[in-house]
Amino acid sequence: MVVAGGAWSWLFCGNLDVNVPQLMVKASVLRISPIEGGATVNSSKEFAFRKRADGGYTIAFGFRTYTDITPDSFRLFPQYIPALKSQMGALRIGLGARFFDELHRPRHWALDQRTAWMFARSTPSQFPLTPMPACVSS
Repeated sequence: MVVAGGAWSWLFCGNLDVNVPQLMVKASVLRISPIEGGATVNSSKEFAFRKRADGGYTIAFGFRTYTDITPDSFRLFPQYIPALKSQMGALRIGLGARFFDELHRPRHWALDQRTAWMFARSTPSQFPLTPMPACVSS
């Protein structure tokens, strides 16, 4: 199975009862044009960069991440204890409306229903509900 759901992979796979423990985080990144002869990858506490396939670079803060506490934070907490310990001081945690948004988000849906991603990232007219053939067999 290939999942290209990014931050939504945990939700999409969970709908199929496949466990992919992942929490959503917020981070700012930028990309720049190709630079001849540049390094492939580097990181520090201040920033990190890596060369992309097109020769350009993706640049981001080195070890600073922001995440909201959500219901999944509690579900996945035991699995993330080692990562949390290693990132002490770099992780910023907040509590806000996202907790309640995700608390009410369906965790399972039929394959012919609109997904939570469609509701969060689009308007209904962009993804009209049309019957889909089953793509997963029991």
